[in-house]
Amino acid sequence: MPTSHGRAGTVDGIVDVLDQESRRGPVLWLDAGDFTGGPLWSLTGRRDWALVADLPIGAAAAGNHEFDEGIEAAQAGADAVSFPLLCADADAGLPSTRLIGTAAGIVGVIGLTHPQVHRLAPGPTPAGDPAGIVRGHAQQLREAGADWIVVLQHDGVRWWPDTSRPSRAGVRSDRWIGDIRGWSSSADAVLGGHTLGRWAGRHGTTVVGHAHPFAASLLVVDLTTSGATPAGFVAVPPSAPGSAPRRTAAERLAAASAERIGTNPTALTSVPGAGGYLPSVVADAFRSTDRADSAFVPPHAFFTQAPVDGASAALAAGAVSELDVHRLFPFPDDAVAVVGIEAGDLGRLRQAHDRRTDPRASDNDHLWWNWSRTPAGVSNLKENPHTVAMLEHVRPLAETWLGRQLTVEDRFSARDAIRGFFR
Repeated sequence: MPTSHGRAGTVDGIVDVLDQESRRGPVLWLDAGDFTGGPLWSLTGRRDWALVADLPIGAAAAGNHEFDEGIEAAQAGADAVSFPLLCADADAGLPSTRLIGTAAGIVGVIGLTHPQVHRLAPGPTPAGDPAGIVRGHAQQLREAGADWIVVLQHDGVRWWPDTSRPSRAGVRSDRWIGDIRGWSSSADAVLGGHTLGRWAGRHGTTVVGHAHPFAASLLVVDLTTSGATPAGFVAVPPSAPGSAPRRTAAERLAAASAERIGTNPTALTSVPGAGGYLPSVVADAFRSTDRADSAFVPPHAFFTQAPVDGASAALAAGAVSELDVHRLFPFPDDAVAVVGIEAGDLGRLRQAHDRRTDPRASDNDHLWWNWSRTPAGVSNLKENPHTVAMLEHVRPLAETWLGRQLTVEDRFSARDAIRGFFR
């Protein structure tokens, strides 16, 4: 798909990279999860695990999006793919580990889902601290012959746009490293995902890191007789689809990309001060429906648009397509709730959000929703609005910040609001 810096990589591009690397020695593709979903889900109304079923993945951790349709759907999806979907830290009816033999030795893999998966999806409640689980499985895998232990964890470094370099993503690893401190020494490598920047480093002798999402890059780790070594990041080429389901999906995406719904006069990003601010424009789109006096849009509340450096949300200037709309809101349910508020509530919501998302507030890194460390988008033409539009899944946070339940007075489609705004 198009991005602000060229064409996005593809899973078939990853296959091509693996084929090239295999000329130098054995290679293994390990995935940290969230490989299902996306705009196809809302465009077609169905999630198709066949899109990834034939990929040469050695093992994958179950991400939160694998549970978007519930635990039973995740189990059915796992049965449909050719690689094991692992979940050691929650009761999801999935295997915990896998031994993978290669010409260079045996890799023992442990899969951990997101520590807040039950908040992000209708998934299982994970164990609080997985230290005992990881240490126990690592010992068993070593006793079974594993030369290396790799933990796939659907978690990663916190991200926010780097305002000094608008096309780059800033990252902070403290929170993630702190969370794995009690068990990372049991593994040669901890490979993550979920969050939007890329980062690699070490904690003690253990390699820790993850690549960009959206097949924008790969993190390469060399496994040697002395342990694991990070070998850098590799850009993924936009190779053509290699299976019939992916060719059909690409055609559907191309059709949505060709369906123009309006025009965007200026480039929009989620980088404050780098031009038009996308969360504010989304808020304007919600308010312009005339269904609410105001709108409140935290940047984490809508989905990531075309990635800048594989991470930041963006909408290019020029034609706005149906695909753009579904990339912003790729879930079948894109409901916006219109709720009643009192005088001063809108300002209190903005202040409560922005205080927590300020990148300088490192104590808030642990908040499960706090991955996009940028200000909220707010749209308001009245001094004291009586109603505010917000995405339905933002309402529980707003109720917490205001200290009371909010009454829903109306609902409308986020995608319809975006279509109407850009028309």
